[in-house]
Amino acid sequence: MLVDKLQEQSDLTPQEQVVVSFILENMKMIPSFSAQGLAGKSFTSKATVVRLCQKLGFSGFQEFKLQLLAEWHEKQRLDALLSEEPISSHTNFEDLLDILPQIYDKALTNTRFTLRKQQLPKLINFIEKSDQIIFLGTGISYISAQAAAFKFSNLGLQATAMESLNKHFLALNKDKKTVFFLISFTGKNESILQMARYLKQEGFCPIVGLVGPYYEQLKPYCHEIIELPNRESLIGLDVVSSNISLTYIIDLLFSMYLAKTYDKQVKVNLSNRPK
Repeated sequence: MLVDKLQEQSDLTPQEQVVVSFILENMKMIPSFSAQGLAGKSFTSKATVVRLCQKLGFSGFQEFKLQLLAEWHEKQRLDALLSEEPISSHTNFEDLLDILPQIYDKALTNTRFTLRKQQLPKLINFIEKSDQIIFLGTGISYISAQAAAFKFSNLGLQATAMESLNKHFLALNKDKKTVFFLISFTGKNESILQMARYLKQEGFCPIVGLVGPYYEQLKPYCHEIIELPNRESLIGLDVVSSNISLTYIIDLLFSMYLAKTYDKQVKVNLSNRPK
């Protein structure tokens, strides 16, 4: 989310850091400011404000402000729903019927705000140009990899899930165009990191990371990274949230590919129906 980006951005000048500090301390006031107004209040310059917005991936201050405002309102709504850890020893079944949809809602909203939408068409392009898709995961993420492979297989694609690299299989299929999806709910799974390193060294591409926020070591080995928001939970609900985020991303890609090949899918399904 944008607030997280503001807090974590590391390549800022001292003047840009001043602007960021002012924004974080005066969030409610920002929607009423112009770029010039924000510059005046933070004792910086309009050029500094615009440059900061561009570093964050926006065309200018207006686009930045609209995104910040949208996230602020959404955060207020979700914080009201989950102001404390939502499950305790006193939580009963009736409570859970309401609490779980709220947890799902927050996970989906965070994923949607984190997602860089221009990445998805790139990933669909990777899939379209590939002869096969390989999903890699370990532990619970391997279960997610199997589910993803099953979904894409239903669209007529050659999709496989692996818990470890089958180097013999990869060698036999070296001439096939393969897109690799590496899944890690934290982003720092050592086994996934080793797989990514091997694939990059052997010249396999493209490699896509579907990973949690701690992916800095993995990043050099991936052509694209899709972040799965994963905020720590004292009671382990981060596993639920991460799985919801991953399922959302996989289903987005599945649905985009289905829409793009809709006529073909209809034709195949009709031809396979009993006469």
